[in-house]
Amino acid sequence: MNKNDSDHRPSRRRQQRTRTTMLITPDANSNTNWRNNYYVLVALLLVLIVCWLVCFLLLVVRGGSVDNTMTTILGVHDDVDRQSSIILQMEKEKLKVQEQLEIERNHDNVKNNNNLRRSSSSSLSTTTAVTKPYLVSRLEKKVVATSDVRGNLGPVSVVIQSKPGSDWIHDRWQAASNMHGKNIPGEHWIQLEFEYSKIFVDRIVLDWETAYADEYILEGSLEPIISSTENNDINNNNYNKRSSKIWTLFDGRKNRSLINDNDNRSVSESGQSPGVDDIRPLHIIHDITLGESNEAKNKPIRYIRLHILKSATGWGVSLWQFDVYGFSTDTTTTKAI
Repeated sequence: MNKNDSDHRPSRRRQQRTRTTMLITPDANSNTNWRNNYYVLVALLLVLIVCWLVCFLLLVVRGGSVDNTMTTILGVHDDVDRQSSIILQMEKEKLKVQEQLEIERNHDNVKNNNNLRRSSSSSLSTTTAVTKPYLVSRLEKKVVATSDVRGNLGPVSVVIQSKPGSDWIHDRWQAASNMHGKNIPGEHWIQLEFEYSKIFVDRIVLDWETAYADEYILEGSLEPIISSTENNDINNNNYNKRSSKIWTLFDGRKNRSLINDNDNRSVSESGQSPGVDDIRPLHIIHDITLGESNEAKNKPIRYIRLHILKSATGWGVSLWQFDVYGFSTDTTTTKAI
């Protein structure tokens, strides 16, 4: 070992110490960064807690108290439950009506088929006729419904849809301008056109909603019934003389005797309307049967018009179904005219 080597050894130790110090420095910086991140997280948590407290205080101030807020929430739940029970009841009532109509329709079809078989086996000189009236207004693509106003709910075509609906908004026609039932001023009408055959009317069923009418006139004709200038004639004695081609099927005006004494209108109610606070029926059904002495019963008809003169409730009148029972010339080849 020479002197130069001994002089260099202390220098190497100092270099080792220096390198050791450089290795320790990054660990110290890492600990400092971790502490800084921890303080940031704590600060964010405190800010969130403060925001939550502020929101809670605002809710309490605006609602009056926690108890009032809870009471309001419970009240909303009660209203929802009440409306749900009403809707379920509506659905049940509508299903009952649909089942009854379906049974009646099937029964009528069986009767009609039996009658047609008897007719085909008889001689050619014998009059071919269906003996029992059947539903002629729901023949798909054969009947068209029109009205003077569109209204705010379903189109007028819903009154003759083959399967009556139960949707309180979309499955009824209403002569109103808003959901509060504000009446569209004036008289209104709905007209049915039987495009491919003439019919003989025996019975008409009007299924009104709680916004019903009882002052109306049902008319029949072979030609479209124009109503642009007829309103003045409605309220005088010349109404039935305005056209020899228009026949009065039923006259529901008050303080006026029926066109025929044996015409009959029965009224029945069912369900509960969800659109009003007090208890009112969901369906008000007018079942009108033409008397034997009513000459319109023996007239071939292609157009039927429901002329609504006045609402019975002040709301815009609303109709679920417009059903016509009778005979079609498709199944009746001869009939007294």
